[in-house]
Amino acid sequence: MRICIVVETFPTVSETFIINKALSLIALGHKVQVVCFKKTNEVSAIFNTHSLSKNNIAIHKINFSTNPLSIIRNFVISPTLFFKSVSISYETFKKKYKHNYLAWFINKIKYDVIHFEFSGLGIFFLPVMDKLKGAKAVSCRGTAENVKLLDDEERQKSLTKLFKKVDLIHCVSEKMKETVEPFCRDKNKLFVNTPAVDTSIFKPSTNKKENSIFTIVSVGRLSFVKGHLIGLLAIRHIAQQGFNVVWDVIGDGPELEQIQFHIRTLQIEKNVRLLGKRTHDEVNEILNSANALILTSYAEGIPNVVLEAMSKEIPVVTTNCGGVAEVIENGKDGFIVDLYAHEAMAQKIIFLMQNEILAKQIAKAARQKIIEKFSLENQAKTFYKFYSSVI
Repeated sequence: MRICIVVETFPTVSETFIINKALSLIALGHKVQVVCFKKTNEVSAIFNTHSLSKNNIAIHKINFSTNPLSIIRNFVISPTLFFKSVSISYETFKKKYKHNYLAWFINKIKYDVIHFEFSGLGIFFLPVMDKLKGAKAVSCRGTAENVKLLDDEERQKSLTKLFKKVDLIHCVSEKMKETVEPFCRDKNKLFVNTPAVDTSIFKPSTNKKENSIFTIVSVGRLSFVKGHLIGLLAIRHIAQQGFNVVWDVIGDGPELEQIQFHIRTLQIEKNVRLLGKRTHDEVNEILNSANALILTSYAEGIPNVVLEAMSKEIPVVTTNCGGVAEVIENGKDGFIVDLYAHEAMAQKIIFLMQNEILAKQIAKAARQKIIEKFSLENQAKTFYKFYSSVI
């Protein structure tokens, strides 16, 4: 089967679930192509890490522009693209040209099913959705559904329109399915397929460094929905109890200045290190020396970083956001605390610090859970089953 995946940026550390999905489908013998607006310099590293070649996966970067030089260049390639967009108004021309270009660019690619990996991207392509060939699918993953739909009526209307035009609606958890179900008239389009992890890559470190300081890690964009203040309050609580702890925060984003302010105000400069954006390999190396991973989010789908940490036998403490309760059995293979409960999160971290043997048992149980229920093979087979049903 020929599968086209549409994303904003490829590849990116914060979206390893896209890479995992491509890997799992390739492993079953399918041809995967990626359409993106931004192509990062991590492509070679990703290809080498996963032993990929251009025969397995092709990346198509959309170079859209309405400047005269770009229009002339595309006119040479496809005169029809220009003539279809002709209008008396230049603003109308640019709008039509943009839509015609997107449809033209996508339809040059040979595929059986095209999958928009975020509902926001699907909404962006709404004006040209009817012009696209093949079966169409869209994913519902997290913030776009849990937050943006709350009081944005236009977003609600757009999502309803999108759901009418696509053939499949992929939800990363049962919780996500419940969230978007009210916007979909045809419930048969909805299906759940959880993220998956390559356990041969995300595995326990064989040369794990022994830290004199208990080291906690989190990975994610510095945005309000990630709830970093909860983590900062938890770290302060732990430090005030006299424990030696440090929190390595990987990621960048719009909340950086606010987080820096909270760190200074809470007087935990020695306990929090803001590491910024890191490469895929750097994140993996940092995780190798971590004693625990925390997720402080208010809303999520199923965070891939939680699955990856569990696969690496790193104990996880998370807020009860999104579908995490569909992954972690509290107290057995990880810990779940209520939203905003920073003291409860602190107590779970202290428990891990004081009970090394139990922490290792929880970590081993977590990896076993991933192997049994969140494998790439199972994910690929589920996608193939639903794709086949609409081709």
